[in-house]
Order: sequence, then structure tokens, then C-alpha cells
Amino acid sequence: MDRATVFASIDPGYSGVRHFVLVNAMALPVIVWALWQVRAPGAAELCAVPIALTLANYGEWALHRYLLHRRVPGFHVLFQRHAVMHHSAFRHDLMAAPSSREWRWVLFPAPALLGLLALVGPICLGMARLVTANVGALLLASFVGFYLLYEWCHLAYHQPEHGLLGRSRVLRWLRLHHQRHHHPRFARSYNFNVTVPLFDWVRGTAMPPQLCQVVDAEARHPADDDVEL
Repeated sequence: MDRATVFASIDPGYSGVRHFVLVNAMALPVIVWALWQVRAPGAAELCAVPIALTLANYGEWALHRYLLHRRVPGFHVLFQRHAVMHHSAFRHDLMAAPSSREWRWVLFPAPALLGLLALVGPICLGMARLVTANVGALLLASFVGFYLLYEWCHLAYHQPEHGLLGRSRVLRWLRLHHQRHHHPRFARSYNFNVTVPLFDWVRGTAMPPQLCQVVDAEARHPADDDVEL
């Protein structure tokens, strides 16, 4: 599928800015509410935060590698939205969305947050009862906070490279990691983390330096490669 066809499929009434505001308006109150429940947490309870963020980072990596780039029965809609639509719209040499209208193929659908809450909510509630209320609240704030971080980072990577966000060295480095993943020949194999490439390093899916050089060179001199599905 070509880029123009993907963008033409966007509903005329869609607003990327409204979508982004809605996602934040849904997630931020959950984070604030969860943190409001925390009362004088101890050092052991605070360990819930790095544990949750590490688990979320693994979940990001595993979901991306095993469901978004593979035709798994029952999860075809995820493959279609990501591997087909998103990767057809954005390649390693065409990463920036032309306007906020194209954020439709960058941001998760707003109901995805409800799916996350349905998944982690019972876990957080169970930990609140089995361990402490502080642990449950910190887990909830961390999981939802990671979800929001993913959305912010992913949207930033698909902004103009030399724009305001491109001035940040950290964002440029993270964007480059994600940009290499968008190469049509290597999307199934490398750079599945979107926020911090922790599990790409741990699981050996970070793109090797020699391939990085090839992809970066091709990004500077675009070629007409087919998108890998």
C-alpha cells in the first residue's frame, strides 16, 4: 500500500490535535488520582515504580515484535494497523507526518487506553490487597505513565527532523533508533522498543552498527523499496 492511499483513508472529520488531547485527558487524571492515593511510601514500596516501568518496556518490545509484525490469528487488526498502515505511511526516509491530520496512523486509538486499564487494573488492585495500597497505586501510575510516554515519544519521532523537538540530543538519538526500525527490509528484525531500547539490548534485537550505517545512508539518499509486511 502506498503512502498517499494510507493518508487518503483518514476520515475527513479526524483531528490529530483533538486525538492527542483526548489521550492525555484520559490518561493524566488516572495518573494524578493514583499518585494522590500514595501515602508516605517506603523504599521497598517505591521499588514498584522501576519494576513496573521495566515490565512495561518488555511489554512494549514483545507486543511490537510478536504481534504487530506477525499475522497472528485473532490479532490481525493489530498487524493491519501497524505493519500495513503505519509502516506504509512512514518509512526510514519519510518519517515525518505531513500535518497533524496524519497522526491518525501514529497515535493509538483512544480506546486502547481502556484496554490497558482492563489489563493492568486487576493486577494493581490485587497488589494493593496482597502487598500495600501504595504499591497498587504506584503500579497503576507507572503503567499508565509509560503508556503516555510511549505516545509522546512516538509522536515526537514522526515530527519534522529539524523542528523544535529535533533540537534535543536525546530525542534525536531515540528517533534514529525508531527510524531504523522503519526500514522496509528490517522492520521485522530490529529495534522494537519505541521509548527506551532496553529490551532491544537485552534480547539482541538492536540493529547492528554495520546495518545502521546502511540504513542511515539510504535515509539520506531515498530509494524506492517496497514496504515489508
